[in-house]
Amino acid sequence: YLSSMTSEEEAEKLAEAEKDLITCIPGLPPLHPCELPTSLRCPSLDHYRMKFVKAQFDEASKAAAVIVNTVEEIEKKVFDALEFTAPVYAVGPALLLLDEAKENPNNNTSTCSGDASLWPVQSECLLWLDKQDHGSVVYVAFGSMLSFEKPHFVELAMGLEASKRPFLWVVPPYSYRDSVSEVLPDGFIERTQGVGMIISWSPQTLVLSHPSLGAFITHCGWNSLLENLCLGAVPMICWPDAAEQAVNAKLVTDVWKVGVRVRTRKNRIVHRDEIVRVVNLMFLHEEMNGFKARALELKAAVSTAVQSGGSSLKNIDKVLDIVKSAKARRFSKG
Repeated sequence: YLSSMTSEEEAEKLAEAEKDLITCIPGLPPLHPCELPTSLRCPSLDHYRMKFVKAQFDEASKAAAVIVNTVEEIEKKVFDALEFTAPVYAVGPALLLLDEAKENPNNNTSTCSGDASLWPVQSECLLWLDKQDHGSVVYVAFGSMLSFEKPHFVELAMGLEASKRPFLWVVPPYSYRDSVSEVLPDGFIERTQGVGMIISWSPQTLVLSHPSLGAFITHCGWNSLLENLCLGAVPMICWPDAAEQAVNAKLVTDVWKVGVRVRTRKNRIVHRDEIVRVVNLMFLHEEMNGFKARALELKAAVSTAVQSGGSSLKNIDKVLDIVKSAKARRFSKG
């Protein structure tokens, strides 16, 4: 959220930004206004987005219970500070609940089976990953919603090329107006032949599980973060764009300490030099070891939550008890 400036200008900007820090939200680290969810960045309480959010919470307060796809242990401060009319239960991660249900079909957990994808996946990327060194690849994926203008593509492409790291870059069809060859720099595909691979959609859970991955450039969508923690525990480069992604990025960088965040310029473009900086930081021996060790601790925590006696399975039992009680009361009245 800070522009690229000289050290003196940046220090002055940081000092000014500190004055606007929001420190009154229990359970969360200090936030800059631009790190609030976009739905809360409103000029007044009468703004339509704020009214919509309030209406959502008013409705949720009438519920018998609220379930959330997260794990108590990785958001402990939030759950300790949470006060809401309805009880809130962490029942995630949903991805591992599916695995648990497959292994233990007689437990009380009911999940949906089968893989889903918005577009046909290009599984050949897995064969390409097999040929790369362990922990060497930068995986670039911005989810199913984010779209870029050409200047963003150019800077990201030039940064990936300049980093001299092997990369797997997911560029969905909706994320650009023209063909890939028209939005990428001239000669980029030829110069990075054999070093990088660009695909339109990936089998992300298999990619994140692959041992060749060393860094994950992500928009910080919650599903992507949880998938990463469940599977590869890959250190992350955070590039949030909308919704609650900036808060998620804060969680990654300041609370979990398993990644870094890119710095943008005033026009929201991340310069190629910044791409090189954060990618290289991911592969510094000391930094990488620290990020990876903490990520593996989180992976262990989310895995334990869906095992017998884990917090998420206990919470699912509590929710099922609420549903059974409500059903019993309904039939008794009938």
